[in-house]
Amino acid sequence: MPSTIKCLIFSLLAGSTVAAPAVSPSESEMAKRQMTIPSCYKWEEYKDLKQSKPYYDKWQRVGGYECTSLKKSGCSISKSASHTVGVTKTVSGGGSAGIDLGKINSLGIDAGFSYSWSTSDSTTFTDTNQCPPGGLTCGLQVSPQLVKITGTYIFEMRGGCDRKEKHPFKIYAPVEKGGGKNKDQSAVQNFKICLAKPCKDETCKKAAKAEGIEKCP
Repeated sequence: MPSTIKCLIFSLLAGSTVAAPAVSPSESEMAKRQMTIPSCYKWEEYKDLKQSKPYYDKWQRVGGYECTSLKKSGCSISKSASHTVGVTKTVSGGGSAGIDLGKINSLGIDAGFSYSWSTSDSTTFTDTNQCPPGGLTCGLQVSPQLVKITGTYIFEMRGGCDRKEKHPFKIYAPVEKGGGKNKDQSAVQNFKICLAKPCKDETCKKAAKAEGIEKCP
């Protein structure tokens, strides 16, 4: 073989390279790559928290408690009448499910809240309620003590899917007895006798008027 051809073949072989097989990235490398990709996460904040002074709500009938007195002797409504007071939440623009009452309660300490309030339904018990003599049919009514809490709920989605919302909110919650040391979650409430059925005679009417008993709500 001529020397010029041999030199040409040798030069071509020397200049060629063999491609290395592709190597798949390891699990750790894949994890590192994923960490660099933005991921959405939720961020919340409660601002401008304020608490009102306690006030008594309107009277409402307590179901299941009623008795009728005799002309010359009264009757007892119950020895342990109970009533549950719920927490009401209203959020401008919706989203009340996202409001965290426990977090607001905790933040209330720094916000200067003066009154202990329940973050869930609260129940109380009272002593015996007496219906006076005179043939009255008495029922029971209750007025719970509440506080109003206002503020702004700020909701953000961060990390690549940015979105920010602001929702003013109002919470009406029962005031707790015992300044937060209330083991049975009792609410502050006033119970009072009311007239469950209209009087049919003057004796009943006079007795109701003398005792200041009003018609049940």
